[in-house]
Amino acid sequence: MSKVDWEDLKFFKALADAGSLRRAGDAMGVHPSTVTRRVEHFERRLGVHLFNRHPTGLTLTDAGRELLESADRVEVEIQDVERRLAGRDDSLAGEIRVTLPDVVASGFLMHDLRRFNERYPAVRVDIIPSYEALDISRREADVAIRVTSNPPEQLVGRRIARSASAPYASLDYIAGLDEIDLARCDWIAWDDVVDITPWVESPEASHVRARTRLRSILLQLEAARAGMGVALLPCSLGDRDPQLRRLGEPWQNPDHDIWILTHPDLRSSARVRAFMEHMTEAFRRNQPLLEGKTLPAAA
Repeated sequence: MSKVDWEDLKFFKALADAGSLRRAGDAMGVHPSTVTRRVEHFERRLGVHLFNRHPTGLTLTDAGRELLESADRVEVEIQDVERRLAGRDDSLAGEIRVTLPDVVASGFLMHDLRRFNERYPAVRVDIIPSYEALDISRREADVAIRVTSNPPEQLVGRRIARSASAPYASLDYIAGLDEIDLARCDWIAWDDVVDITPWVESPEASHVRARTRLRSILLQLEAARAGMGVALLPCSLGDRDPQLRRLGEPWQNPDHDIWILTHPDLRSSARVRAFMEHMTEAFRRNQPLLEGKTLPAAA
């Protein structure tokens, strides 16, 4: 009987990649003590130490480094096989994992996700909100909806929309201004500096400093609602909010193309194909809203 079990190998690899029991436990969805128990059991079966234990943490032994190289190759091969088999699945049932920024899922998209669930009741959609790019090749997700001008070359899909943005502020904030001068407003932004040249023809408009930094568009929306200043928001969010007023014309940033993507091995999967077609139609139907040309009809 082989001394190497794939489940043991996954726990070993998780600990080697994470560098700590806590992070490995988080990655595997178990308590750190479970990681310890599985790895120590694996070491006993192999008859070698895979980690050096130090007061400050863990390091791989020579045997551990050699095993990690093999584990990496095995993981890639298994993922390739799983992906190819999933791509041949012609059943409209099972799970589909979708990663997208939470701001994209807000608003109209939830209504279309509901319609997808009604149309395909045997398909369970697992939404993973993230601004980071999950690895579809490693099956961290099956479908990605990404805002980018340069989608990864190893993925296949299509550009389904371009999102326009504009400056927005609450009615209360505007009421407290003698005049609306965007270059002198309090700005809510992702980074220190806000480029407002699409709305202000002034040398100082390219380096307006943000007063409040929030690394989330939805939090920026809430801050604008609270009267903390002006935020650059997608029109699909700002135009829907009665507490906000748009302070400039929509601007279509070329970096804000919206793509729906999957791995070439998964594009023939019935549920992946059905989801991508459904979402593509949803974005196309709501293109005027995304471009800031109209307010949405009641869903």
